[in-house]
Amino acid sequence: MADDAERRDLAKKAGYGSATTAPGDLTSPTRRTPPPVGPDSPFRQGKLKDSWRPGLATGWGPYFDAMFPPARVTAWINFKRMSTGVNIARRLWDQREGLRQGYEALHGTDHSRWPAQHPGIVLDAVQWVAHLACLACHWIHHGVSMRETGWYGHAAELALRHQNSDGAQKPHRCNGSCSGTLIPTNNRQSWPIMPRRSRSSRSEVRL
Repeated sequence: MADDAERRDLAKKAGYGSATTAPGDLTSPTRRTPPPVGPDSPFRQGKLKDSWRPGLATGWGPYFDAMFPPARVTAWINFKRMSTGVNIARRLWDQREGLRQGYEALHGTDHSRWPAQHPGIVLDAVQWVAHLACLACHWIHHGVSMRETGWYGHAAELALRHQNSDGAQKPHRCNGSCSGTLIPTNNRQSWPIMPRRSRSSRSEVRL
């Protein structure tokens, strides 16, 4: 069995004990206050770097920037943004493009002749979250949880606010592609494109 000197030395190395603690008395150890390691600590700040950005040249780039704004992050967080974050942005963008092509097939490619200049859509390509977006601009909403009761109607209502205000209304979050102020909308002009899940779990478009 280690003697009192060895026990005290081990306690000090572990951060326990103090000058007032009796030798060998570890029944009520007092841990020394560790150095700060929060987000503002010198240790943490030295490991943070500017997050990776895909650039606006890519179609899904604005979606990525809207959901994952530039920040100083650790290497691990940056890796997750470049992998999982990119996958999320690309899946949502691909679904948006599919809906846009369907809308153009029905109303033509001349956007000025569309019945709505900023058709609101609801994207459900990412599990458990319904994201709101637009077929005419790069606006995207951070999403509505599909676990919420009545999430379908809530998502449609938010998409309609953007659509009926011609892109001026931006519920909660927008990447800056739309301009204007929030305009309350009480008049429903038309329903947005809503991906519907069939029994085969494949999305079909309601125009």
